[in-house]
Amino acid sequence: MSSKITYDNSSLRRFEYKQNGSYKFWEIIIGTFGPNKYILETRWGKIGNTPQINIKEFSTSWDRGNKFNTLVSSKIAKGYKEVKVNNSITTIKTPVLGKQPENEISLPKKEKELRESTYRVSLLEID
Repeated sequence: MSSKITYDNSSLRRFEYKQNGSYKFWEIIIGTFGPNKYILETRWGKIGNTPQINIKEFSTSWDRGNKFNTLVSSKIAKGYKEVKVNNSITTIKTPVLGKQPENEISLPKKEKELRESTYRVSLLEID
C-alpha cells in the first residue's frame, strides 16, 4: 500500500549559515500523509551537496506546528539567516512502511536518491 505526502508549499523556509568557513543550509516544510497524519520534513547539509532528509509524523497539526516553530527558532538562535525560496516542493509517493522509530517515515533508497537529485530551488537573499 502506498500513500502520498502532500506539502504546503507556502510553509517552506530555508536558512543558511555562512560563517567561519562553514557553508550550510537547513530547510523545513510541513505536509500531510494520508488522513490525520501530519508531516514535518527537514533537509540540511553543506551548500552545493545532496541534502540529508528527515521526515517526522505527528498525530495533530498543533504538535507539528509547535515543533516547526521550535526548530526555526533554534536555527535563528544559532546564527542561520533565512533566504527566500522561489520554487516549491511537489507531492511525492511514499510507501507506508508501518510504524517507524520516533514516528519517522523512511523513503526507499531509490526514491530518496531520485528526490534528492531532482530537488532544485532558486534563492534570493532576504535582508
